[in-house]
Amino acid sequence: MKHAFLITAYRDPQSLQTLITQLLAIEDSLVLCHVDRRSKSMIAIMQAWVDEQQTSNAHLNRLHLQFDRVIFWASSNHFQIQIEMAKQALLLGADYCHTLTGQCRLLCSPAEFLHFFDANAGLNFIEHFELPAPHWSFNGGLDRIRFFELYDLIDIKKWGPLFDISNRFLISLQGLLKINRLPSYGLGSHSFWGGLGYWSLCQEAVKILVQHPWVKKRQYRLSHCAEEFVPHSILLNSEYGQNHRKQFISNHLRFISWDVANGESPGILDMSHLDAIAAGQKNEYPYLFARKFDSRFSLALAKQLSSMSS
Repeated sequence: MKHAFLITAYRDPQSLQTLITQLLAIEDSLVLCHVDRRSKSMIAIMQAWVDEQQTSNAHLNRLHLQFDRVIFWASSNHFQIQIEMAKQALLLGADYCHTLTGQCRLLCSPAEFLHFFDANAGLNFIEHFELPAPHWSFNGGLDRIRFFELYDLIDIKKWGPLFDISNRFLISLQGLLKINRLPSYGLGSHSFWGGLGYWSLCQEAVKILVQHPWVKKRQYRLSHCAEEFVPHSILLNSEYGQNHRKQFISNHLRFISWDVANGESPGILDMSHLDAIAAGQKNEYPYLFARKFDSRFSLALAKQLSSMSS
């Protein structure tokens, strides 16, 4: 079984190099990685690393690096790049696709990883819940689909308060004008679905995603975090999703701490997260990945996890 790993990254090249090395150790794997075009220092470091490693690491011919696009936080470009990498992965014969960030880590050995998917072949691991969802803000998540927003046009990380004022004004104006994008998706009596934007999907599900009219038309442009509702809504409403609902497991197989840790949320992982990660390995569907690691704070944890999975 051929596994393709679709990575989006923008910082911490050391963590990305470790992740790529882990993933390429999986037999016949493919790694497709997009580094944000603005991260020029990281791009230079990654290119130099690949050049240095190529003579001694034959696995690097299965690595496909891209640096051509900017991804603003919460913009639809993130999902679009995931989709484009998924298309390339299918052309290269991938049986499963897994979306990751450059600060993820594999939590098991290559043999354990392959055994898990051999034992669960055909299952799709994607967190999913019907919208509106009580734990999502802004009308249970529906407002992020209903209204046009500015995430594709303005970098919220750069413009902060100005973005917030402009985006809130735009949403308020659309509310007054009774603008509603929901019907344009053509779901009729069907529901929108949401969940984390990181998943592990089998070939049949990925084909449905990349061929869907929403994707071809980029129906989700100017929305908020398209990767957190587009794949879920497409798949759960598809004929395949309706007829094979038991093959969709609402579990993303990734350990994530949503508490603030080391100054960020999701939290940057350190030794304080070790027990929770270890406990999760006893679940019916154990954690296969974790995020997010950082070379400043996570080295001790990474060393401990490496010794546990070897």
